[in-house]
Order: sequence, then structure tokens, then C-alpha cells
Amino acid sequence: MRSSRTYAKRVSAKLNDFLATRMAKPLGLWMGCGYPRSGTTWVCRLLSSYLELPWAKNRMLPAIRNVVLHSHFDYHPSLSNCFYVYRDGRDVIVSQYFSRVRLMYRADLRVGQKWQRIFSTLFGAGFDSADIRRYLPRYLEFIFTDPIDSRDTWPDHIQAWVQPQRDNIAFLSYEDLLEDTFKSISTGLNIFLDKAIDEAQLRDAIEQVSFAKWTGRQPGVEAPNDFFRKGVAGDWRNHFTREAADIFAGYAGDTLVTLGYEDNLDWVKDCPA
Repeated sequence: MRSSRTYAKRVSAKLNDFLATRMAKPLGLWMGCGYPRSGTTWVCRLLSSYLELPWAKNRMLPAIRNVVLHSHFDYHPSLSNCFYVYRDGRDVIVSQYFSRVRLMYRADLRVGQKWQRIFSTLFGAGFDSADIRRYLPRYLEFIFTDPIDSRDTWPDHIQAWVQPQRDNIAFLSYEDLLEDTFKSISTGLNIFLDKAIDEAQLRDAIEQVSFAKWTGRQPGVEAPNDFFRKGVAGDWRNHFTREAADIFAGYAGDTLVTLGYEDNLDWVKDCPA
């Protein structure tokens, strides 16, 4: 049975989504959107720091004006002040797997038990959660046919937002953000702001919300039980087998090509057996 707090949070989220998708500009709302585990939290923190606006992370009350919202909602033609972050879907799935394993050990007993049941059903009792190479193929089949906790699969979400790209959205790739955060964010801000970017302020905001600043670790130094696990691109290569690659390509290979991550499906045969 849902608690009153959970119910209030869901109602608030729906109200926020309604306001954000239709009245962002007049209300001064800014949004970081994307498929889960694509970098939206990072972008929201960046926007909050640079624009000096609160980030309405928990959204217990409707956001009336001048806040940054984090969401995975569907595209709407009336959106504005919206940054859509996309990421290589193979990295998204690996990050999601580790994130959900982490949920099994949360202090929230109900959430932990939920994911223990799901993983035990998928992999059998007593499975070794660290052995991702063994379990990733089954997990891929699961999330591409039953995207639990999300209304869409990764390719469906990408297709709804990016195909075709929309003029009212700032599109950012996670990989470009890693390579040149200033260029990616400033290009997006210039779409919506009526004044020049304060370069010094933006560079300071980027430093304040950097992976190293927030985690105390350099990108690439892994902490499996942390929300910010590794902070790099291309980690999927350490976990995908040929079987996992075949399954991913069957469901979402074309989306990788559409986004420019691959030219074709030849990457599948490069994965280890």
C-alpha cells in the first residue's frame, strides 16, 4: 500500500510535468530530461548552479516558478528551456544494471525486497550480482520487453524525442558533455537565453558539479554502490559478451546507428564470446 508521502510525490510530479511541458518559459522553469542513467542528474546540477536556481529534486510540491526540474517524461511540442540528454544505450543498460543491484541493499526495505525478488526471479536465488557478463543477456531481454519503472524502452524514448530532432529542445550527448562540458552546455543555453553566457560563471559551475568534486574520485575510479558509479563513456565494452551484443542489436542496434554511435552492426562480432 502506498504511503501518503509516496502518493503526494507522484501527484506533485504529475503537476510539475504538466506545468513544465506547457508553461516553462513564463514560469521560468528549466528541465533536464532523458532516459534514466543518461546524465540528466549532472545536467540538472549544472543548470541549477549556473542559473542560480534551486533544483526541485524531490518535487514534493508543485514547482510554481524559477526552479530546475529533473524528469524522464515524454516529449511535448510546447516544451522550452529543456535539455534532452542522450547516451550510448549500451552504457545506459550497464549503468542501469548496477544501479538496480545497488537498490537491493537500500535502507528502504520495501525497495530492496522488490529488486531482490526481481533479480531472484530472473537469475535464480543466490545469484552473484557482480557477475554481470553472465547475467546481462537475460537482463537485456527483461528490460527490452518489460521496462519496469519506466514507460518506454531506451530506443522508444530516443525515437520519441530525437527522431526527428526538435527545434524547441537542446540536445546533448553524455559523451560530448564528458569531452567538452563548457561547449555542450553553453550551446544549449544559447538556444534559450536572451543574453550572453557568463563564461567565468559557467566554468565555475562546471567545476562545482564535476564528478571529482561530487564523489571525491576521478572519473573511471569505480564505486559499485555509489549513484555516480564510474563517470566514463564506453564502459559497456568491459561487460558485453557476444550473446549480450546480439540481443541488444536485435532490439536497439538501429538506434545506435541513428545516434551516430555505430555505422552498422559490425561491433557485435567484436564482442568476446
